[in-house]
Amino acid sequence: MSLTRIVTKIHDNIDARLCFAHAFNYQGFIDVVLKGLVTRNGGPLPNNLWGNPPGLQPLPFDLVKARAHCDKARAAGAPLGREIELHTLANLDQTIQAAQMFQADLRRVGVSVKIVPDTMANIVTGAARAETTPDMWIHWISAYFIDPENWIGQMYDSRFHGTWKASAWYTNPKVDDL
Repeated sequence: MSLTRIVTKIHDNIDARLCFAHAFNYQGFIDVVLKGLVTRNGGPLPNNLWGNPPGLQPLPFDLVKARAHCDKARAAGAPLGREIELHTLANLDQTIQAAQMFQADLRRVGVSVKIVPDTMANIVTGAARAETTPDMWIHWISAYFIDPENWIGQMYDSRFHGTWKASAWYTNPKVDDL
């Protein structure tokens, strides 16, 4: 599940990203909403996919760490004082439930989130330009494709900017060279 994009003044700050990472209760979401039927990945690749670093551990849900990272991000000028829009796929209850959980826990660390129900068509259209891509939106990618290119290639290679998969607008020439 992807939640953030990099290009905004919020997400270009590592502490803001760590705040968000520690503030989402992945295990609660997996256990309650997904009925324990999935396994959390440590990174963007599924655990069972070739190329996934062995032993990669996901960041824990920890609101104390989340608040500390939010405070550092604010001190560095990240605009966490404004309301952040989190778009959900209006016809997929799981995205709405994830957003509600995330909103509640971010509120506990002082971050205000507005949930915006949306359609995939609108999000894809918005993701065509960095200026119109939502602050955050919830989606996932099927594990049916056994090539890492489906995840890290299309999500983090800048030649895919303007597509929904690359909506983080991440740019790193070393990653592009891969």
